[in-house]
Amino acid sequence: MAASPQFASTPETRIISLATAGTGNRLNSQTASAFLLTCAGAGVSGTKVTQIGGKFQNSNGACSLFIFLSDTGGTTASALLYDEITFAATTASASAATVRSVNAYGDFQLMPGQSIYVSCSTATNTTPLNVYISAGDF
Repeated sequence: MAASPQFASTPETRIISLATAGTGNRLNSQTASAFLLTCAGAGVSGTKVTQIGGKFQNSNGACSLFIFLSDTGGTTASALLYDEITFAATTASASAATVRSVNAYGDFQLMPGQSIYVSCSTATNTTPLNVYISAGDF
């Protein structure tokens, strides 16, 4: 056991609206991607990510959310596919909720300078996808 265990001391909960006319590509982090989070700040030695998820704002087709992790330079040019979240096709109505999907992580940490970018396998300009991350700096 560590003599001085570290715990997240500053919450990093972010949400973005992914609304692009282009479609993401799991082989290219620079295609229709958006910035989600970076590990940075005075005194920050890392960021622990506990979950990443998404919720469509209306009816949607089946698709995947691509999650890319960069090196410590933090650019999309260095980011590689880290994970994917799938969404089933859903028709929202007064009695049917829009789809939400989440991936939870037990041991996912960012080093200072690393960034997370996301893109979707379908265009989200007509039905935006709200993407969020729950994390904490230590």
